[in-house]
Amino acid sequence: MNDNDRQLNELFSLACRACIESDSTRDFEPRFADLLDFIRLNPQCREEALRKFLDQVLNPSGCLELLEYCMYELRWTEVKAKALEVIAGAEDWRLKSALSHVVEAFEKDWPGAKMYQRWGATTRT
Repeated sequence: MNDNDRQLNELFSLACRACIESDSTRDFEPRFADLLDFIRLNPQCREEALRKFLDQVLNPSGCLELLEYCMYELRWTEVKAKALEVIAGAEDWRLKSALSHVVEAFEKDWPGAKMYQRWGATTRT
């Protein structure tokens, strides 16, 4: 594992932990933003980041808000396709509902964006 992948994994862990341990988007958004900004500035980490996001789709526990947050900006089609695939095959309505929110984050008018300072004043074009 190279240094960028190690840093990515650390930022991912910090973001997940912040989400689980915090009650407010104001508390965990800075960690989400750190991860998202790192991914955008280091496209060579895309493969490792994609693996981690797909794992979240397949094993959703803890922090789907991080997945929503990042996919609102990244809009990686592989993640959306996997979420739709899991939804289609799932019998658990809670899983379907949770992943449906992830799919909604791919829309430019995602209602969840208003919860975050990064996009609160405007919507993405």
